[in-house]
Amino acid sequence: MINRFPNNSDILAWNLGNDFIEGNFLGTDPGGTVNIGSLNSLHISGITGTTVGGTAAEARNLISANTGPALALNTGAFDNFVQGNTFGLDVTGTVGLGNFGNDLLVMNASTGNTIGGTATGAANTIAANQAAENPRLGVAFDSSMNLIQGNRVGTDITGAELGNLGIALTIVDAADNTIGGVVVGAGNVIAYNGSGIDLRGDTSTGNSIVGNSIHSNDFLGIDLCDNEDAATGSCLDPTDVTPNDPGDPDTGANNLQNFPDLASVDRVAATVDGTLDSIPSSAFTIDLYVNTSCDPTGNGEGETHVGSAPVTTDAGGIGAFSMSLPVSPVSGTFLTATATDDGGSTSEFSACLEIPPAADLGLTMRDLADPVAPGDTLVYDLDLTNLGPDNATGVVITDVLPADSVFSNASASCAHASGTVTCTVGGLAALGTVSFFIEVIVGDPPGGELTNTANATATEQDPDPANNSATEMTWVDASLIFADGFETGTSAGWSDVMP
Repeated sequence: MINRFPNNSDILAWNLGNDFIEGNFLGTDPGGTVNIGSLNSLHISGITGTTVGGTAAEARNLISANTGPALALNTGAFDNFVQGNTFGLDVTGTVGLGNFGNDLLVMNASTGNTIGGTATGAANTIAANQAAENPRLGVAFDSSMNLIQGNRVGTDITGAELGNLGIALTIVDAADNTIGGVVVGAGNVIAYNGSGIDLRGDTSTGNSIVGNSIHSNDFLGIDLCDNEDAATGSCLDPTDVTPNDPGDPDTGANNLQNFPDLASVDRVAATVDGTLDSIPSSAFTIDLYVNTSCDPTGNGEGETHVGSAPVTTDAGGIGAFSMSLPVSPVSGTFLTATATDDGGSTSEFSACLEIPPAADLGLTMRDLADPVAPGDTLVYDLDLTNLGPDNATGVVITDVLPADSVFSNASASCAHASGTVTCTVGGLAALGTVSFFIEVIVGDPPGGELTNTANATATEQDPDPANNSATEMTWVDASLIFADGFETGTSAGWSDVMP
């Protein structure tokens, strides 16, 4: 337990290297539950190869309840590792003892550092920053070429909500940092904070932000700030989506990279189509996300990463793409996407595209007599089931009767006009079933085959349209009739005499 040293830093590491700082309680009592904070807990300057924390549970540092930066990597600190630590929580990892300054500050040309990682136990938990009146930052960088992976920013160690009141992660005038990634374990969880990721300054380019779970933040998930306050350097409006511009010639944080336009989703093919308007004749990567809700701005965040795809713009700066989804997403959820150029600059999130409902209609038909004779009354039974996943609306069954038949009767909700029977269902709940009957007078079809086909439709997309139609073939045998007009046989449903 280390706290309240008079030189403002409980641990000051200066121009050393290849050391381990692990197993400390910085800013709390020995039990790790009471606030006995310091101004700064840990200040590392000009050193290399040092590990703060580690992947083993006993190596974790608890760094909480500080009034200044909890951990600062400063003045050329490079190739260091910050792993497995808990910032702003008590020893259980579930109760807030928030820091009032930056939880983690990487500054003054401190490059090549790894914050977190993909290995088991490497994640840092950074939560409950308490600076409400003048919100500070969870993690802040003004240095380039650092790697931030696998961390939890805004949750406790279980993933439950315990957000930072300010911005989760800020990059100011720094380039080529990597936040997340698409390999297993690389994505950071950035949730329940004031804002998600904030980039500022014209030199903040090449910062890759992919594969993270960014959701439930009060403001934008990714903000390429284009409205900085000249006095403070902060964004004037954290809800301001940076608009796309034709051909994307503008400059700024991550070159103010345009975001994609998601046009449509096909739940049958499990694909989403869209376009990107950006620098002509250039290569980009589109990253797709599913979200349980959409940001109030209409441009979403990125809760669950579901795929990546390349796209190349044409000479006019337009690139069309069609991406496959690993599974058909749930209706009422939202798709968003980002675009990343070949230099690593990632856009803000796109506008949300809501997943429409889908209902798989399954129709069956059977005849109640087979074979029949010309002149018989033939009854068809039709059963329609909504196999889901969602309720169906506007459901209609349409049966264009065979040419060698004449309509006779049908269920009350069915209507006949010009040889077509239309049965109006309206709404049909998921897993619900409705039944109808249609009667016809049989003619004498060529070859003795009477074939009837009915189709079911609904307002919603149908993930399996192949089972929307049903066909029944009935044999018509004129030899079943004697010369005097009476039928042979005793099958139920046959008429007694020819009309």
